[in-house]
Amino acid sequence: MNMVLNFDLENPWLFVFTNAVIWVAISVFIKMAFFNGELAKAVITGGAGSIAFGVGMLYVRQSNRD
Repeated sequence: MNMVLNFDLENPWLFVFTNAVIWVAISVFIKMAFFNGELAKAVITGGAGSIAFGVGMLYVRQSNRD
C-alpha cells in the first residue's frame, strides 16, 4: 500500500510541465499578493516565462551532453 512517487526529471516533457506549474504558481502569488493584479495576466506571464525558461534549460542541458 506504500506508493512512492518517482519523478524522472530527465524526461523533457515532465521537466517543462513541472517548471510551468511552479512558475505560474509563483507568478500568481506575487501578482495577487503584492501588486493586486489580474489573475489571467499573472497566469499568462507565468506560463510564457516558464516555457521560455524550460526550453532554454533543455537546450543548455542538451548542448552540455555533447
